[in-house]
Amino acid sequence: MNFKKLSNDFLNYISNELNYTDKTKISYKTDYEKFEHFLEDEYKFGNNDISVISKNIIREFLANLFEIGISKKSIRRQLSSLRSLFKFAIRKKIISINPISSVLFPKVEKKLPQYIPEKQMISLIDTYDPSSELKLRDKAIIELLYSSGIRRGELVNLNMKNVDFHSKLLKVLGKGNKERIIPFNTTAKQKLLDYLDERKIFADGNELSFFVDNHGKRILDHKVNRIVKDFFKRAPEIQKKSPHIFRHSFATHMLNNGADIRIVKELLGHVSLSTTQLYTSVTIEKLKNIYKQAHPHSNESVK
Repeated sequence: MNFKKLSNDFLNYISNELNYTDKTKISYKTDYEKFEHFLEDEYKFGNNDISVISKNIIREFLANLFEIGISKKSIRRQLSSLRSLFKFAIRKKIISINPISSVLFPKVEKKLPQYIPEKQMISLIDTYDPSSELKLRDKAIIELLYSSGIRRGELVNLNMKNVDFHSKLLKVLGKGNKERIIPFNTTAKQKLLDYLDERKIFADGNELSFFVDNHGKRILDHKVNRIVKDFFKRAPEIQKKSPHIFRHSFATHMLNNGADIRIVKELLGHVSLSTTQLYTSVTIEKLKNIYKQAHPHSNESVK
């Protein structure tokens, strides 16, 4: 089997059987096309069987990416895409040895997630005066993003039936079409109920979406981005004004206040605990700063 046939089979597999999003499929497809071009340019690979792809070819591809200035993060993603492809080939017994298994991935220094301190976040939310005609909707969106830590896409796809006001629970569909249940607080409940009175003006009873636009249809991603940018106009220190800031803040504040990291992992819908552990670095940095400010030997470096 040649590389193009294998990559097409894998793309169909993740789309039809794993229900990956179109965006994810396009990302994989782009990575495979880059590798395919490399094989053709460097080895005139053509329709050769993929079994001739060796770890040395993978390493040369890696070196080529470095030479043309591709970032370490992008290279890791590229290699990760290839690793998934070759694992698929092994499961299907197309090859017996994974050529990428012994290739070292470049290390990328993880950036600490940006978040808003608790007091500032509460102040920003309490004084928020939306500029749109659906003011109660915008307030409800901001409150729900912060109080639940859900992703933008999860908020956009929320339907009326997914919100249980009695139990104060949300049912969201996360990455990989995995459902999870998330609690929300009394403040969020009240703002959501306030919004429902406003929603009746714009949406009819047949609309399934919980959050709608001024035409009564499901709110779109870019509309949520606009609401968030409007909210963060009063926080100029936030460079990238994205909905994920609320998710970062939610996780950091939960951990700062003693929440078990495994519970935070479940609330965020993380597959790996290591992803959630990144937020513990934020809390450690906070402790170090407090120590530096309070200790008599604060001029000494703390590592």
